[in-house]
Amino acid sequence: MRTSVIVCGLLGALASCTTEKVVVLEPPPAADGSANSPNSPNDPNGAGIGVDRPAPSASERSTSYSGFGARRRLVVRDQATWDSVWTRFSGSVQPVPEPPAVDFATQMVVVASMGQRSSGGFVIAIEAVSENDQGILVRVRESSPGRNCLVTAALTSPATLRIVPASTKPVSFREIVETRNC
Repeated sequence: MRTSVIVCGLLGALASCTTEKVVVLEPPPAADGSANSPNSPNDPNGAGIGVDRPAPSASERSTSYSGFGARRRLVVRDQATWDSVWTRFSGSVQPVPEPPAVDFATQMVVVASMGQRSSGGFVIAIEAVSENDQGILVRVRESSPGRNCLVTAALTSPATLRIVPASTKPVSFREIVETRNC
């Protein structure tokens, strides 16, 4: 399901634009082929973990130089996938840094990348993660430099990730895309 809203405003000769949309990722099938419970092991009654709960800083990572050449939204629920995603997230850094520890029995990782960009000044962030009985909502903000911004002349591939409580519920990414005026 996709929903889009575009909000643009003019301030003098400078324009600022923000776009929002929602992308839903369905939960993986259960190992035994049965339907997954809508409740998280960390939220057995499906009451929700709260809106805009801040994450501990140890559970977040961001980089401007990932190996994601294309825009991606990922939910990582197992160690083998995590190893592969972490290598790509680390980009060309050698040796690849140790990944943050994730206990996939109780945690999962959400990842967002902007893909390759022609300059610096691009930023992506997971602003909030909330859960209720319908699923998990991950709010992602992509920020691009406006035409009057001074930026580095280097290829970048901004990406961010957050370790969150494990859940079998569907995950939706609410996309907020903005262009900053400088």
